[in-house]
Amino acid sequence: FRQKVSREKIGDILVKAGHIKPHQLSSGLKLQNKLLTAVLIAVLSLAPWSNIQSSESFPQDTASSSISIAATGQIQSHTALKVVSQDSELIVTYADILRGYVDIPFATHIEIRNENLAGYLIVFNGVGGPFKEVVVKGLGREAQISSSGGWVSQPYNGRDPVMVELSYRFMLSEDAQPGTYAWPLTISVSPIIPV
Repeated sequence: FRQKVSREKIGDILVKAGHIKPHQLSSGLKLQNKLLTAVLIAVLSLAPWSNIQSSESFPQDTASSSISIAATGQIQSHTALKVVSQDSELIVTYADILRGYVDIPFATHIEIRNENLAGYLIVFNGVGGPFKEVVVKGLGREAQISSSGGWVSQPYNGRDPVMVELSYRFMLSEDAQPGTYAWPLTISVSPIIPV
């Protein structure tokens, strides 16, 4: 009767009346929570499969007592690049300008770790300035990278690191001038994500 009048919780009324102590109320509420959780688990585990909502509807075959459940998961793939050594500058001479390109053999040594079964991409960015494109050698085939950048796909080669030496042919633009330039390319890797 007192709870209807005051709108107090029953536990608070019992503590105020001296029937229980605050620590007994706390213990009782924890026990109540555990019991309710156990009852909910029991009810859900005993519920028939036909009453459970699913994003897919499973065909009901009354002659069969088995149910097939589809499960999906995501495997984290890891692909990493370590630049072991890299030329820091590129020198363009008058002879290079007359020829139209600059060859830089073995300018980049990289180590690639890939755990992605679908393979990975080696991404090149930063071609610009006196260079209109670059031909990259050392990836199994020549790759032509435009001034807007580009990428080369590589297959999965196992979990061991792959060491790669890259050579370059920088194609010069028509307004190229002789001089020393900062290395124009950046390299990164990305796992191939199948769709």
